[in-house]
Amino acid sequence: MSQATFSFEQLSPAAQAKALDVCRDINTSDELWYEQLNESSLDVFLETLGFEDPKIYFSLAYCQGDYAELNSARFHYNKGFVKQIKAEFPTWTKAHEMAEQLQDICKRYFYGYSFSVVNGRTCDIEHKRLGTDWQHDISAFESEIDDFMDDLNSMLYNAYRDEYETLTSDENVKANLIDQDHQFFADGTDKKTVYANAA
Repeated sequence: MSQATFSFEQLSPAAQAKALDVCRDINTSDELWYEQLNESSLDVFLETLGFEDPKIYFSLAYCQGDYAELNSARFHYNKGFVKQIKAEFPTWTKAHEMAEQLQDICKRYFYGYSFSVVNGRTCDIEHKRLGTDWQHDISAFESEIDDFMDDLNSMLYNAYRDEYETLTSDENVKANLIDQDHQFFADGTDKKTVYANAA
């Protein structure tokens, strides 16, 4: 005899609470959530800053450590990038701050350097006019860019964390369950999960 099933709105408050916990990751169960974040904002932000073909690695799993880092990207100064970022992301104040920080560093060194990023850190700093073999102390520039990269990686991590927390909030999980007409048993157990485990 099959058990009766219910929509989320038909469940008791206690069963709804259980259903929310059971389906907490319904909006983040595949790569789509962070791919959309990358395409809609993070990649655009990094490319506007001046990073070519940026790749971001991140983890929100406590067992692996929480981190995010820009990887395998090369920076070339992109004239006017602060203004472009403020126009593209008018309410994203942290992006404005990061753009202004990078602009200030570049200005102090007369826009003379480009650099690559591997594993979240800078390497292969090059002077655009003098090449890589010039006899010049770059330690001050390198230190400032390393500090900037630490701040940038922290900002990227916070963007992923905030997006994940938003998508797994009660409000957004509930909206998905109602929109998809998800079915539950009376105690809030997910019908799909029970049947999948029994198969």
